[in-house]
Amino acid sequence: MIKVNLLRNRAEGTQATNSTQIDGLTALEAPAETMDGSEVREVALKLVVILICTAGLWGYETYNVDSLKETKRQLDQQISAMQTEIQEKQPIATKAKELQKKISNLEGRIKVIKDLSKTRLREIKVVDYIQSVIPEKLWLTTLDIRDEKVKLEGSTMSDDQLNKFIELLDGKSYFQNVILLKAVEMKTKEGTTKSFEISSSLRATD
Repeated sequence: MIKVNLLRNRAEGTQATNSTQIDGLTALEAPAETMDGSEVREVALKLVVILICTAGLWGYETYNVDSLKETKRQLDQQISAMQTEIQEKQPIATKAKELQKKISNLEGRIKVIKDLSKTRLREIKVVDYIQSVIPEKLWLTTLDIRDEKVKLEGSTMSDDQLNKFIELLDGKSYFQNVILLKAVEMKTKEGTTKSFEISSSLRATD
């Protein structure tokens, strides 16, 4: 009894399996058989549209890549030309810098010479003026002009002439802050004299 049942079950299972396979194949084949002509054309049209869009995108991207490559090539040529021009003009630029440096040095030296010339001219005028206003009985033993300062040392036989000399110095535009630092009487063979020391500042001149 057990054998018979098993065999029957196997036979039934085999039939069930075959039935399932047949049903599955029928289900797969059914849509294709049920599609009419309009549906087939619609599917084909969609495929054509997809292919056209894909081809268009590919062509557009290819054009863009080529255009970018051409632009890069032109820019590379411009950069190369500019670098060549810079290298050609580099010696000229170096020479120009050297000349500019020399010009700056010369301008500095000219300024120093001008300043010295102004200073020397002022000192000459100061000395000339002092010589022109020295009273008859007043003698200078020292005339020192240094760092915008003037120091005068000498002697005189008269206080009046010393005072007059100071007034003449103080009234001239070259001098300012004229100060009598010392006035000491001294007895000599010629008589009594007064040794003096005067300081003053020099005014700046154009």
